[in-house]
Amino acid sequence: MSNEISELEEWYGAKIKRTGFGYCIKLKFGTINIYTDSAKELEKRIIENIPRKTEQVTTKKAIPFEEFWKLLLKKLETPTLIRNWTVYSGYIGEDFIARKYSDSMIECLIHNGGPQYVPKKDFKLVYEVWDDYKSFKVKRADLSQHSRFTKYVISIIHQFEELRYEGDEDAEQG
Repeated sequence: MSNEISELEEWYGAKIKRTGFGYCIKLKFGTINIYTDSAKELEKRIIENIPRKTEQVTTKKAIPFEEFWKLLLKKLETPTLIRNWTVYSGYIGEDFIARKYSDSMIECLIHNGGPQYVPKKDFKLVYEVWDDYKSFKVKRADLSQHSRFTKYVISIIHQFEELRYEGDEDAEQG
């Protein structure tokens, strides 16, 4: 299988490392963990995860948190449905509504539950390690030691991730 792994690495520019029950595939657009011993399955997952032309892969520089926060508050002046998301599971669990509550707080409403008021400092905590979170270097459990609102913060930042980048015309328009 090592020859097949070498070919996949060469063809797709991947770094493929054997893990306990499968492989960790590092690509320039993300990391994939797959539990298999099949080279065909590895290649299939690589191909499935290659961004299509309609998907944007960015190497743009992220803007400072304060600028992101202002743009986010502007977006959330209108209550917005947020899809619950984690880097490990993708879209999972219960979605929620988020809206600007104040200049330093976002209100999150879940079905059959009371409102959660998420402070700006919790967004800053996650924003500052966002790239490390997305590349599996920081776990949600680590963030949860400092914030009890990681479910909301991670999902909101993910949904409005385009706001993080300089010169993004779509992000700057209302």
